[in-house]
Amino acid sequence: MPRVKRTPVKICLRAKASLYGELKKPHNIVLTDTAWERLKSLATQQNIKPSEYLERWLRQI
Repeated sequence: MPRVKRTPVKICLRAKASLYGELKKPHNIVLTDTAWERLKSLATQQNIKPSEYLERWLRQI
């Protein structure tokens, strides 16, 4: 019987929410292109995603 090729299991990053004591859920915000580029730049400088940058900023971590 031939082996079945399996794709690697991807880990859901939202499951890492124990850092904040709650699960993260998707939400939408509306930003100008200028604000979005600035947010991405600030997050990149800290090697994190824009959503994590906002989370930390709002929680003042």
